[in-house]
Parts: sequence; C-alpha cells; structure tokens
Amino acid sequence: MESLLSFFILTVCISLYLPLVVGLLLTVKEEKKAVDRARICYEQSQKISLGQSVDDSWQTGGVTYQIHSIEKEHKKGIQINDGDQQLVIEILSSKVPEP
Repeated sequence: MESLLSFFILTVCISLYLPLVVGLLLTVKEEKKAVDRARICYEQSQKISLGQSVDDSWQTGGVTYQIHSIEKEHKKGIQINDGDQQLVIEILSSKVPEP
C-alpha cells in the first residue's frame, strides 16, 4: 500500500512538473530570439552610424533573419524579420539637412 501511494505521489509530481518545464523551455526559446533580434538591430545600427551598408540577412542559432534598411526623409531605420515576428527600430539621422 505504501509503495502504491508513493508511486501515485511521484506520478502526480512529475505530471505537474513536466508541462511547467516545457513551457519554460518554449519561453526561453522565444526570449532568445528576441535578444538575437535586438542584438542584430544594434549591430546594424552601428554599421549605419559608420556609413556602411546594412546586411541583407543574418543567421544565428539556426534561425535566418531578414534585414531591411528603411530611409524616410531625414530618418533611417532597420527592420528585422525572422518569419514569426519582426522588430523595427527608427534612428534619427545625426546629419543636419542642408537647405
């Protein structure tokens, strides 16, 4: 009887623990992709500030990110897309427009 009770308690603990761990692993995976998008955006903005061209794509962690440069009036920007989500950052130009 004791063995059956301890087996039941162990089974309940594992059945509660397993979905929690799977959910946390999925959250970590999504947060890692968000950090990768932010890092790529930062690195591409540094390239813009140095006057270099923005990369077309970036591959890290088995995911390929598509990168697009945005230019409107006196503002520049970067759009990062990985198929699921996208990140857009707008950069104010440091150059003063000449009249």
